[in-house]
Amino acid sequence: KATVSVLYWQMADDNTCDLKRLPDVIESEAKRQKVLGDAVVEQMERLLQKLDEVKEGIKDGSISCREGLRSFKDEALEVEKMTEQCVKEKNAHLVSVSEQIEDMFSPAEIYHDTDDNGVPWVDRKEPILRIIGAHLYSSGNTETARTFEEEAGITIDESERSQYKGLYELINALRNSDLQPVQDWIATTTSSVSKEAAGIIRLQSQLQELRFNVHKLIVIQHIRNRDQQKALIHIRKHLAVEHDNEKKWLTVKRLIGSLVFVGSEARSPYEFMQGSIDSLWKELEANVTNCWCNYTQVPKHPHLLTCLAAGGEVMPTLQRYLALPLVFRKARELHVPVLPKGMLFRSSISCPVTQQVTTSGDGENPAMLLPCYHVISKAAVDSLVRHPNDMLKCPYCPSECRNSECLPLFI
Repeated sequence: KATVSVLYWQMADDNTCDLKRLPDVIESEAKRQKVLGDAVVEQMERLLQKLDEVKEGIKDGSISCREGLRSFKDEALEVEKMTEQCVKEKNAHLVSVSEQIEDMFSPAEIYHDTDDNGVPWVDRKEPILRIIGAHLYSSGNTETARTFEEEAGITIDESERSQYKGLYELINALRNSDLQPVQDWIATTTSSVSKEAAGIIRLQSQLQELRFNVHKLIVIQHIRNRDQQKALIHIRKHLAVEHDNEKKWLTVKRLIGSLVFVGSEARSPYEFMQGSIDSLWKELEANVTNCWCNYTQVPKHPHLLTCLAAGGEVMPTLQRYLALPLVFRKARELHVPVLPKGMLFRSSISCPVTQQVTTSGDGENPAMLLPCYHVISKAAVDSLVRHPNDMLKCPYCPSECRNSECLPLFI
């Protein structure tokens, strides 16, 4: 109910119905805070440098001890002023952003504090604080999230705190150009996955793709370091295997061909030998995120954040709906879609094979997602696959799969 109340706020005022600005506001403030934080660090480094200069001067006799201390004291006072100014600016910007967010979520007068049954909504501020806190944890900003949680006086569930911890340990390692933790995770995950698990073939395929991309990046690092021998050894050991994908074979050939241009990169036709490879690291981050989320069965984004984003999408349409004459608003449902395709969720579906409505959660007949991304009921899967080794043919398309590749949908 708290989440639903968030989605119905501020639909009457055009000036404040701009929830889509929230991510931009937070991101902009995060960048500003980082700049100011770097400025403080720079001042500290400046002070340490001055201390080293004074020590060297006293040691070689170019300045007296008293002169050195006086010089260091003056520098320290100057650094103190600069640091205080940076801290004041940081706090002022935080207050400004807080006020902007509060303005975005000011309550609309046309809505009541109770639902249709007369049950009061929970405190309006708490859902927003929880959304921000959960988003900080899911974004890997653990220390910031803890500070926010303490200052806001809220408690985020331990499950929400820790469910993304393992992922961002891997992401942070990648951002430090360290591939070993990802390699260790791939090896551990591959050996621990149960062969009877649903969707095992798809997960194994994703792990193989991730492993290939990791080894490809290792080879590129060797090539950029002009170490032909290590690059060739790594290709022979990890990439010179039978691939079921022509694209992978082409990548291996390109890596081998690039060895010829080591030492004469200016003549190389391969971009990864000269230009930035940041796009490869970002691609690897996306691959790690997909594999990790699929393996741990956690969403890529917190549910409350998804609901808030959906609320921002539907508000303009609901505003136009509220402007209609009352005679056209008697129905309790909208007759036009108000959400983009990626945000459409249903609690049940009607199976095209059995013509039965699926059950939600852990029911007897849940909806099942096929590898081709079509959905039928579990009863339909069982009826189409009579023996464990039989292949299931999708009723929508020519794709075939095994029973173990079908995933239950919790909708």
